[in-house]
Amino acid sequence: MDPNTAPMQDLIYILCHRLRSRDISLELDDFIPSGRTSSIRSFSALATAPESIRQDIHREIDESISAAREQHNASLPVNALPPELLSNIIAEVLKDSETYTNGKLLAVMSLVCRQWNRVVLNSPSLWTRLHGSDEPEYLKRAQVLSKSLGLELSFVLASSETWELLSKVVHRWQDVQLRFWDTGYRFLTELQKLGKQTASKLRKLHMYGTTTTYQPLDLFDPHDPCPLEELDLDGVSVGWDAVNFERLRYLSIGNIIDTAPSAAQLLRILERSRELEILSLVGMSLSHDHAELSGLSQPVLLPRLSSLNLHFLDPSSDFFLRMIRFPQCTAMDVAGIHVSGTNSVSGLSHIVPVIGSAIEVTETELVVYVDKFVISTSGGRHIRVSIGGDPGVALCWLLNTASAALNISPAVILLFYSNLPYDLTTWIISKLSQLQGIVALNLYGGTPQGDHCNPLDCLDKLGDMIQQAFPRLRTLQCWIDTLSELETLRQVVLRRHQAIAGVESPAVSPLQEINVELSGFGSLESSWCARFDEIQALIPGGNLKVRSQRWRG
Repeated sequence: MDPNTAPMQDLIYILCHRLRSRDISLELDDFIPSGRTSSIRSFSALATAPESIRQDIHREIDESISAAREQHNASLPVNALPPELLSNIIAEVLKDSETYTNGKLLAVMSLVCRQWNRVVLNSPSLWTRLHGSDEPEYLKRAQVLSKSLGLELSFVLASSETWELLSKVVHRWQDVQLRFWDTGYRFLTELQKLGKQTASKLRKLHMYGTTTTYQPLDLFDPHDPCPLEELDLDGVSVGWDAVNFERLRYLSIGNIIDTAPSAAQLLRILERSRELEILSLVGMSLSHDHAELSGLSQPVLLPRLSSLNLHFLDPSSDFFLRMIRFPQCTAMDVAGIHVSGTNSVSGLSHIVPVIGSAIEVTETELVVYVDKFVISTSGGRHIRVSIGGDPGVALCWLLNTASAALNISPAVILLFYSNLPYDLTTWIISKLSQLQGIVALNLYGGTPQGDHCNPLDCLDKLGDMIQQAFPRLRTLQCWIDTLSELETLRQVVLRRHQAIAGVESPAVSPLQEINVELSGFGSLESSWCARFDEIQALIPGGNLKVRSQRWRG
């Protein structure tokens, strides 16, 4: 700093007075009156002062600078905030951190200034998140500074020291995520010993293990309502009779075989879980004891369920779907549905109403595979169903049941991502051809194998009916392997064109786009090019794409 600046002159002037007050023998009288304009001489006087006095002055300077900084920081807008609001801001920063732990971030924030240090140390809510990467010393400190608040834990248990620290505050566990790897199951034994005191504040419990044969944990009191909102168990089981989940919003059970809940136990849990929004049952079997089920005469209504995922190890999906109702479900992934005939009673009966209302008001996509079909809508609903037994029978059943909703949908896209047998494909296309809502046909099953066919052949077999079929069809996408299939496509487009040409108000919409995928990637022979030219001429605007590129002849 320039010694001739006004602030520096003021500082030196003050220091000279302090030196004189400590040692009156110093010859300072001749320049103190003019110290504000004699900085160089003042520096010289300071340099001649004894070491002990200079150290005292240095200490006072440090204290003065620290006090000045504190006063400056206190005047900043951020420190004018009430401590509670600043604490909330810091909490939001911690939520956005890349890792679950906040130990290191808290340490940094507490060193910004004294105000922040006071706020951090006196905000118990900032110390409630404990992570497996935190050092034991931090865990001890956080347990003290968090006072009596509920704790959020995320740990892969492998350290006895860590478990000892956590078990001391088990009554404060609130949001818990525990993973037990290798020898970690010794901690389940310890958790069992802790018993029901574990559940006194539990709001979220996520536990993941590596085996399915461990004794169920006795954590919940059947006589007291449990405050649990989320329960996620993978390879870990609990006592299913001792549950009363009135607030449960999320339930996920996976990879439990010997200790999985029975159908009756699970349905009784769901009866009490009126707030349930997400249900996932994967890698488990349901035992159907008719004596236990006798008390459940009516299906269980889940009025708030929005997501359902069922992948049982046995054919339980069909039974389970018949035992529950879920009118607000918008996402579904179900495997193991069995349909014996088009008029059979099946869990599919309860899937169609789930999407029916959405089909009627939003764009719908129906995707057909060999072993499943997927229905999704622009309104956010997504239904994936995997069929056991004959998928063709199930698909026929679906189309018979859902055709009314599909017919009034503003737009339906039908995709064949798998080729099916000829008779079944012909039935599907004939069934859907009169629906008003079909706007696009995507026949992308690839090269047919075995008794399966290219759906384009079935479309051609409609003959002159194609002139009235799919009245709102705008887009056709197909897979071509041979020149004869290309000729089939030309015939389909030609008949469609003939239905519209010269008609003032045609009953069908003109095709607006045709996309063709080819099995080969070499150059096309002239006979192929000639047919593509003919097809392009039949499309208003000439919007023909071959291999995703606009055809230019």
